[in-house]
Amino acid sequence: MRILFLTARADFGGGPEHLLQLLKHQPSDVECSVACPADYPNFDRYRFIVGDSNLFEIPHRAFSWSTLLRLRKRCREQKYDILHAHGKGAGLYARLLALLCGIPAVHTFHGVHLQAYGPLKRQLYRLYERCASLFTRRGIAVSQGEQAEILRQGLMPESKLDVVDNGVVIPISEALPAVGPPWAVISFSRFDIQKNSMVIVEIAQELRAQGRLDEFVFHVVGDGPDREKLLALASESGFSEKIFCPGATLAPHDTFAGALCYLSTSKWEGLPLAVLEAMAHGLPVVATDVVGNRDAVSSGETGFLYPEGDPKSAASSLIFLSENAERRTAIGKCARKFVLEAHDVQRMAERTFQILRDVHRNI
Repeated sequence: MRILFLTARADFGGGPEHLLQLLKHQPSDVECSVACPADYPNFDRYRFIVGDSNLFEIPHRAFSWSTLLRLRKRCREQKYDILHAHGKGAGLYARLLALLCGIPAVHTFHGVHLQAYGPLKRQLYRLYERCASLFTRRGIAVSQGEQAEILRQGLMPESKLDVVDNGVVIPISEALPAVGPPWAVISFSRFDIQKNSMVIVEIAQELRAQGRLDEFVFHVVGDGPDREKLLALASESGFSEKIFCPGATLAPHDTFAGALCYLSTSKWEGLPLAVLEAMAHGLPVVATDVVGNRDAVSSGETGFLYPEGDPKSAASSLIFLSENAERRTAIGKCARKFVLEAHDVQRMAERTFQILRDVHRNI
């Protein structure tokens, strides 16, 4: 079976990492190719696995007719059996190629985020997805919550939709225990509207109002358009020594050692890999109560959910975890157990390739 995976981004993020793990766990009888932008760090990672001849460069999060025509030519030459798109941008290419070349397309959503659009754009996107679903053999949601959102928005018929829960590489052991104060709070971010990391300043303000700020320090790992903006706001608010943005890292797992917890401020998610990775290391998670986060975090058992826009609740959860070492340890162990049982990356890859095989057999 010859598969062309498509993604419109290969930088840091859950979607590119998800594809990387699929490539690392591909069955021996499958030949994989990738169409993606020349982004750091995953373009070279993909190249290392599939080889130069199976890598095809496309624009970063942009559509072009010339790229579509080049992809059509390549699909006809290489005679791919399946197209598997990851994310919205790649989904457009894959569905058009399915129409032009007659190759079955599978689409993994990686988050449904209509709330970021205005009313007209929201309606147009719904219309697009409904039309595109006509040229999509199967859709994959990365969590039960994402599936429910896709169905609620009417983006794809239930009969075409599968759920394959996101999975992560399970570390051999838990991270080193939390050390503090000051307690390190870890968050990964692309510093965009989805990750909503500016809220961390508001959480710090709540801690300061309660006289507890000196007990915490925030490390926001990653890069993106609002990183400098967050640093500037932190400086203006007097939090230069409390909120750090060290940039992206190739060793994200190292950041969990000695941390109090993982913090998610996202407005929406599919099923966040960073949250699952932190849980796999035995960290409690404090996260917004949104799709994706609530699929991973059971409040009071594996972490705490707080309403989006309520930094006071987030601050209260951080204080609780800092004051209750025994409870913190128990929550961390429960979090790791949850990921071990349900979100191993091998299981995710096997289930995904099984869907691709089923589509291929039923051509």
